[in-house]
Amino acid sequence: MAIENKNHHLPLHLRHLVESKNFAYVENIIEISEQKIVGTYVVKEAQWFFKGHFPSHPITPGVVLIDIMAQFVIGAFGTYHHRKNDHHLSYDLKEVESEFLQGVYPQDVLTIIGDPILRIQQDIRASAKLFREDHLLAASATIIGRITPSIDTNPTRKFGKGCTIARNRIDLNDQLKYP
Repeated sequence: MAIENKNHHLPLHLRHLVESKNFAYVENIIEISEQKIVGTYVVKEAQWFFKGHFPSHPITPGVVLIDIMAQFVIGAFGTYHHRKNDHHLSYDLKEVESEFLQGVYPQDVLTIIGDPILRIQQDIRASAKLFREDHLLAASATIIGRITPSIDTNPTRKFGKGCTIARNRIDLNDQLKYP
């Protein structure tokens, strides 16, 4: 099953994986099943992070590569597993172990492949691999995240002394039609 994003026109619940389109990396889902998710993302030359990382030789920061992989293997894959729920969902990352092997540059076409390793209730442990268009493995990660029903309509949470983290919301009222 292929789901393509033309100018950020993904189904509503995938558009709400993040609070801002500047942080939306799920563009195209080529395959999604109980065992696997495969998708693509094209790194835009005008991305906000290239202005400071590094202007004369732009390279995608590792934390952005983690976010790209996490949106596919925890956000999109998690909503697939909870697709029968008819309410907002949130996803949070609990733990990430990553390795960066190749640089990712503006206009690179990335393929993200995710495989679930373990699902226990709302928790998902998944492996993710991020390949460049030249088929080189650019990054890999094992990511543990949690999918939870969101009763709070406020997308932020407070942690410790004044630290605020945006919570990723997923609206399942406009679900994908999964096979």
